[in-house]
Amino acid sequence: MNQPHEHSSLTARVKPPLVGGRAEEAIQADDSPLQASQQEALQARIEVLNQKLVASTLARVQKEGALRKSLEQLQQRLAALTARQGESQLQPEPGWAAYLERNAVSLLALAVAVFTLGLHLLD
Repeated sequence: MNQPHEHSSLTARVKPPLVGGRAEEAIQADDSPLQASQQEALQARIEVLNQKLVASTLARVQKEGALRKSLEQLQQRLAALTARQGESQLQPEPGWAAYLERNAVSLLALAVAVFTLGLHLLD
């Protein structure tokens, strides 16, 4: 029962050919409002996607700029710290700790020497 109804809806869409080769023009004229609305919808979708692309690209560029600026600041701080550390190593520190550190005398060797000296003094 449903099949004749479906056939009738399918056959209602087919237009009879016009005389004089104008059948294509008639079909295109009927489909042109549909094509125009589809084209407008596609164009609107393209514009939305382009706007999203521009926004995401701009956000990425801004993020990269912020990261680059942060990296430059960190490099400057590191350079200043390295320079300060170099200056402090050039200036001798007063006292035995500085002397021992500069001459690479270990505290363990110093402790053994003091202990040995103490043993000899007790005898």
